[in-house]
Amino acid sequence: MNEVSGNQVLQIDVIGYRAQMGSMKPWRILFEMIANAFDEESIKKFDVKITYDKKREKVIFEYIDDGDGFRDWLDIISLFKRSMRRKDPTKSGRFNLGEKQAIIVSSLFRIWTRNPDEAKAFEFKWYKKTAYRKDLEPLKELGTKIYAEYDWTEEEFKEINTHLELIRCPANKEAVVNGNRLKTEKPLRKFKGELKTEIEDPKTFKMIKTRRNGDIEIYNKESDNARTWLYENGLPIQKLKKSDKWHINVLQKIPMAPTRSDVAPTWLDELYGVLINNTIDLVEKEDMNNNWVQAGMKDATVEVMREIKIKKFGTENVFFESSSDPTANDRVRDDPNAALIEEGWGDKEVRDRMKEQGTAEPAHKRYGVGIGLDMEKPVTITPAMEKYRQVCKAVARDCIDEDIKVRFVRSPEQSMYSAWWNRDEKSLTFNFSSSTINTAYFKQWNDNNVELLIHELAHNKDENYSRIQTHHYTTDYVSELARIGGIIGVTGIAKWSE
Repeated sequence: MNEVSGNQVLQIDVIGYRAQMGSMKPWRILFEMIANAFDEESIKKFDVKITYDKKREKVIFEYIDDGDGFRDWLDIISLFKRSMRRKDPTKSGRFNLGEKQAIIVSSLFRIWTRNPDEAKAFEFKWYKKTAYRKDLEPLKELGTKIYAEYDWTEEEFKEINTHLELIRCPANKEAVVNGNRLKTEKPLRKFKGELKTEIEDPKTFKMIKTRRNGDIEIYNKESDNARTWLYENGLPIQKLKKSDKWHINVLQKIPMAPTRSDVAPTWLDELYGVLINNTIDLVEKEDMNNNWVQAGMKDATVEVMREIKIKKFGTENVFFESSSDPTANDRVRDDPNAALIEEGWGDKEVRDRMKEQGTAEPAHKRYGVGIGLDMEKPVTITPAMEKYRQVCKAVARDCIDEDIKVRFVRSPEQSMYSAWWNRDEKSLTFNFSSSTINTAYFKQWNDNNVELLIHELAHNKDENYSRIQTHHYTTDYVSELARIGGIIGVTGIAKWSE
């Protein structure tokens, strides 16, 4: 496929195209021409004037720049003509629709352009054919000039001016809007981050998504209550939440539809991940509950997650709240060197990230029953206890196919528990500090003994918990209780089968 422009074989229904562009905000339409000025390296200075004619109820847009003009005047009148900016991910241009969108919604649009070889001028009137105007006085200097009229309301005019104040001009440009030079303040911080962007495939000429390590700038917002904005190369794209800390200016193409109205939530979450990894030193404790921090944590590095824990909880030793082991939760709360991550802070992706990194674990892993927080003291084993142990081990081999340990201890701190199962160690522990366990307990088997044994062995089923306490009402646990009970029952049923 040759790298050339295609033949013009289609006609454009101006009413249909105008109707489609009618859903696009006026300020976004005009900003497309400013985006072209930012992209074009030959333009060093441009001037924009936007006024409202109350008598005629029209918005007047005037523009002039000092660039090299349109290299190919067909760019002015050809929809979807290939743009050289498609090859450069640092440029915003990709659709080659900017002027055409501005033309189709106007009631009058005049454009003059002079390049090193020639000067041309065009006039477009609503519902009339495009006209090349020889009678319009050509530009004397290189550059492009635009005069346009729009049937927009005074409210839309005010909205345009409000958004004009948001534009951040690149340092290598000088832009004057309504007599005021656009701000070019230094960013609070500039850093690189890998994000999805778009670039033209040199073989197919299609725009493809790729990942690129590009530049990102952040700017302080004007006040605590101000809304922050996502920018692409200095132009506002999408409002962010009030709780977001900074304006974010991405200096490469952001994947968007031609209307350029918003970005995919997944892309924005990735941006927040890059942001938190490069600004954690600027983040305060009061920011920790904000949505952008929570979203960014899904991609936070181990080092950044460590800083987040310290800023949020004052310690690195943080644990997820256990929904079925309140004792473990209370023990974390009582430990001055630890903190509990209460339910509601961090969604599933954040918690999965922390588990994957090993930066947090459930409270029961370190503070749960039978973990050995207190000084467990071994109990002297009687012949009856040893015989009891061997029966428990035999039942475990037949029922859960495991060679288990059976322990007898005295653990006053855990006196509310008669016994516990530790899935990591494959151990069953009986606690003589409880009110139900004593040497007499092991002298004979009865329904209580068997019930407790089945109860504890069934905890081995839950692969999501390396712990003693498992959710007792999960389907898996209840099914395991029945399964083990069935195996033991088959042996016992022989009595009634005689």
